Amino acid sequence: MRMEKEQVIGIDIGTSRCRAILFDITGRVLAEVNRTYPTLTPCPGWQEQDPNAVLQAFLECLKEIIKQANRKMLLAIGLSSYLFSILPVDRKGRPLERCLIWTDIRSQEEARRIREESDRFELYNHTGCPIHPMFPLSKIRWFREQRPAVFRRAHKFISMKEYIVHEVFGEYIVDWSVASGSGLFNIHTLQWDKGALELAGLEPSQLSVPASPLTRLPTMRPQYAAELGLADSTPTFVLGGADGLLSNIGAGAVGPHEADNSVGTGGAARVLVPEPRLDKHMRTFCLVAVPKRWAVGGVTAGGLIYNWFIQEFLSEERQVAEKQGMSIYELLERYAQSVPPGSEGLIFLPFLLGARAPSWNAGARGVLFGLGYHHGKKHFVRALMEGVTYDRFSAFKAVEEVVGGINSLRISGGFVHSPTWTQIMADIYGRELLIPSVIETSAFGAAFVAMLAIGLAERLEDVQSMVTIQKVIYPHPDAHQIYEEVFAKYQRLYSKVEDAFE
Repeated sequence: MRMEKEQVIGIDIGTSRCRAILFDITGRVLAEVNRTYPTLTPCPGWQEQDPNAVLQAFLECLKEIIKQANRKMLLAIGLSSYLFSILPVDRKGRPLERCLIWTDIRSQEEARRIREESDRFELYNHTGCPIHPMFPLSKIRWFREQRPAVFRRAHKFISMKEYIVHEVFGEYIVDWSVASGSGLFNIHTLQWDKGALELAGLEPSQLSVPASPLTRLPTMRPQYAAELGLADSTPTFVLGGADGLLSNIGAGAVGPHEADNSVGTGGAARVLVPEPRLDKHMRTFCLVAVPKRWAVGGVTAGGLIYNWFIQEFLSEERQVAEKQGMSIYELLERYAQSVPPGSEGLIFLPFLLGARAPSWNAGARGVLFGLGYHHGKKHFVRALMEGVTYDRFSAFKAVEEVVGGINSLRISGGFVHSPTWTQIMADIYGRELLIPSVIETSAFGAAFVAMLAIGLAERLEDVQSMVTIQKVIYPHPDAHQIYEEVFAKYQRLYSKVEDAFE
């Protein structure tokens, strides 16, 4: 008779949805729940979310996944959330505005002023964050300069995760990884950085208390414990970290030359290293991941661009897919497969919301280059996949240089379900891509950090014995040769138009 194993939950507050996954302590997925929520765009370049909509999705996911767990075997729940969000709240913890998420670039002017007022190299060396509207430092400056009444009323400036933690557990506490994604946190001292706070116009008391991702959270507020059915027996809740950094852990990419390259709503390349590693050209960020590990990486375009194209231009295809009983993604898979590598001369720069790593050019915008009479929607689909991947490869190359080489490359996120897109990535990179058995690596990373916190695992490296590789994608030599030439064109094209974006 097989004995049932202990269970843990990882819950990931992502950019477009919250997902909760129940694992046993070997890493096997037992159940999964997810809820979506909208991103609001009231003005060009603005990307906001209603924090209470995200909170509700979090609670619904947690309630449903707990129902599917064996309560006697459920030991811990680890939290994950997206990086680079900011939300002003009053003394009662009530939002004064909607939450500005990582794709919001309204603070371009404030970022420019910060560059002028500060020693940007010193700021980067302290915080690990280049100056860019993505980082909350410039977003807080936007509130100070464009919404002074809100800035004065704000008791705290917090992330989406901190809002949920405060609402559910009653404390203002932030893990080191989310804190270090703010541009306000010193990655060496693990405290708020004095110089960055002066640029933001904040006191340390206006931010949450920084804590290790292994921190156990306090007792849940009674009304939520009752709502979730946890009034009698509560598993240990663990603070956890940021989604991208936890993705490395969930993918088993925890060595100093092992990369996780993920694509969800956004994309990123990251490597965990045993000490802070900064780039003299400031192409990469360096954030605190977990104790004694820092993440060198870069954020790029991702699935958000793909979904924008579907929403805005493919209403006919959505109807066709529905009539044929398939998803729109299956239909577009066929479109992309019908077009050869290089999209017959069509090149897409995927900067609809500005460029991030490695150029950090918030003024960049999307470009469709080389458009000819022979091109159609099928070419657009493949060129979009290729353009997003060129952007990610640019960041990957910078990360590889900073960490001194990458020997193993794992991929994760929703795009792993696309055979065409993953093959495009292998062909552009010219490398083998390893796909872990658990695709939702951020949730698994959160669950594993919870295991570390309660003593079910002893070392970060223990996760590698729990992660199996379900598939390896090999590059096609002929396609790689084509892509080497096209990628060089992509880089030349960007360098030619970069000044024009200003």
